[in-house]
Amino acid sequence: RAARVRPCSPVSGPPPRSPLREWIDSDRPPETNSYVLPPANSFLRRALYECIGQEYQSLVLEHSSDGSNPSSIVVFQLSDAERADREAAKLREAADRAEREVGFYRIFAALSEECRSRRLPLVLHNGITDLLFLLSHFHNPVLPEKWDDAKALVHGYFPTVYDTKFLAENSVLPVAPAGDRAFASTALVDLYGACEPAVGYPLETAPGFDRYDGGGRAHHHEAAYEAYKTGCVYHALCGRILAERIGADQQVDDQLDPVEIFGTLGDEEYAGRNRLCLGLSIYSADLAARAPSLQSPDGSSDPLVRGMTPRSTFVVSGVPAAAHMRGLHAALPRGIRPRPEILWLGDRAFLVAVRGVHGEGPLEADVTAVRATLERRFPLATIGALDEGRDKKGEVAGEDNPKREGMETEG
Repeated sequence: RAARVRPCSPVSGPPPRSPLREWIDSDRPPETNSYVLPPANSFLRRALYECIGQEYQSLVLEHSSDGSNPSSIVVFQLSDAERADREAAKLREAADRAEREVGFYRIFAALSEECRSRRLPLVLHNGITDLLFLLSHFHNPVLPEKWDDAKALVHGYFPTVYDTKFLAENSVLPVAPAGDRAFASTALVDLYGACEPAVGYPLETAPGFDRYDGGGRAHHHEAAYEAYKTGCVYHALCGRILAERIGADQQVDDQLDPVEIFGTLGDEEYAGRNRLCLGLSIYSADLAARAPSLQSPDGSSDPLVRGMTPRSTFVVSGVPAAAHMRGLHAALPRGIRPRPEILWLGDRAFLVAVRGVHGEGPLEADVTAVRATLERRFPLATIGALDEGRDKKGEVAGEDNPKREGMETEG
């Protein structure tokens, strides 16, 4: 037998009005123009909003911002002027909250604006990952699928970028004619130690920011001090590059736009503008390049590093498993400077590159001698230059070693 249930509303009649009515009619001081209703669940709060709003249209109802009463409604009885002032205050509070939530993006936006409007370079050390991290946090969490699109995005925010690691590895002459590298190590701390005596760039801090005055060596790996070291290394490398290119008496004018400094060289690539290291890859990122580059064997827009060229970089696959780096260097012709670059692609394949310096290709005689040595040393191996026999996919003819594909995707 079904029981008859009398229909009813969760709130029978108007919500509790007696205390509220008494508060409305009371003779109270102007500063007590708010009344807090008892806590209620979300359903009852909605009913209260509707019923009180209909019954007392002159009142203002808001959700309590007091942490001790999160489920309460606050009722305000305001004059027209007070209502307008409160609305303005709420707008200011919303703007302040939005400003706080925007947070560090303001720094990113200001940095990009300064770099674009004043043609200032962004200087970093081995920072391609840092740039992509910035894009994923301040542009879009999902980066473009195509590498050239990602580079265009970076280039749009920062039109001029210098990587001190790239400059140190690719744009500075070795100290001695027989040397292969200008610096034994291009880690930032080591570069700073090598450049520090010739830096001549005093550290100036704003009043109250004297943390690094006199005791900087104790602050390695702190972000602000790393930025300072990067700037010092950049300044020192600029002076060294200019001295090598123009003359030892050439000094860097601190007041001169860095873009103008390297414009005097006549060859922007020489100075590493918009060129970044790509980790252990044989490529360097060229942020300004869009169309496929002749320097890149896989048809991308990124050229090879350290003077490598497709015609003088050989892929050697199918070598004996006993082959090792020391034996390879010993087998190559002596007297070639800089020494050929060797990069392993696995246990049975490697790259060997006859390099030039400052964007100039290697000597043809050196390229021929290295290839002849490889063919004698590994008669059963497959040997081919990167620019030989590529099909439409950019693969080297005769190369069936899966490590070859891994090498191409590395950069």
